[in-house]
Amino acid sequence: CTNLTTQFDEAAFACIRSPGSAAIAGRAVGYMGDSHWEPMQTRVAHYLTVGLMPANAYTDEVARTIWQQAPASVQLDPRLTQFVRKTTSDGNGNFRFSHVAPGSYYVFCRFTWPSRDRVLDNFDDYVTRDYLDEQTLFAKVTITGGETVRIDSWQLSAYTGTPVDNPPSLQESRIF
Repeated sequence: CTNLTTQFDEAAFACIRSPGSAAIAGRAVGYMGDSHWEPMQTRVAHYLTVGLMPANAYTDEVARTIWQQAPASVQLDPRLTQFVRKTTSDGNGNFRFSHVAPGSYYVFCRFTWPSRDRVLDNFDDYVTRDYLDEQTLFAKVTITGGETVRIDSWQLSAYTGTPVDNPPSLQESRIF
């Protein structure tokens, strides 16, 4: 389990609870695959949870650790979830956060999709293994006033999940 080194400071999250007149909108869509080895695939976040959290020293480390390094597990401060606003994307991946106060924020959406591998079992036979792959789209935005900021460009995390031998329908969906 990886522990974060930055201390959690509730005061650094104040903007998420402050009223504002700005909005953050976008379309949660990722382009996944390796253009050298396989065709790029467009994945749209149909009816998925999109999160909004203030960008500060703690969440910068969360983004760096979870989304870029992707360790097997990370110990997050349990208070973090109190400071994450959530909305659900529509059938085309569109989302909107209204009444956002000035400040810097992370917007993120975790994708999961069924995947299948053929692997050798203990008897040297090839077997098919079904599991969920997962990655997170994320973007860092800054709000200065009453504007609407549109996210047109996302960063794509490293793979944030470990394939398991459960069918996709039995695996939980989570925001982090």
